[in-house]
Amino acid sequence: MRSAAATLLILFAGISHSSECLVSGSTVLWTMSYCMSAHETDDEAHPDVSTCFITERSKQDKDMEVSCSNNILYKSAICSLSKERGLVKLSAHECVTSESMIPSIVKNGGV
Repeated sequence: MRSAAATLLILFAGISHSSECLVSGSTVLWTMSYCMSAHETDDEAHPDVSTCFITERSKQDKDMEVSCSNNILYKSAICSLSKERGLVKLSAHECVTSESMIPSIVKNGGV
């Protein structure tokens, strides 16, 4: 069975090829936000967050500052984790498209 994040990535894949991405912002910051969410901490220097970040970044094209498909993937994963933890009641689509579900690290351009 496919994960919610993978399903959303497929649903939004067409959008990622347009000139404007559904999930804007730096992919590095979305990656860091995902890792912090996955490890339930706001400490970007936490060892588990650092390991997660290095692992996730190793899968990405470092020459691209913004990768729409990766941004969608990480926001979808954050939404899925938030829903599993009972933190949001939005549908997966509502969460991914919601401006209120943009982590402060992404909104502020860093920590």
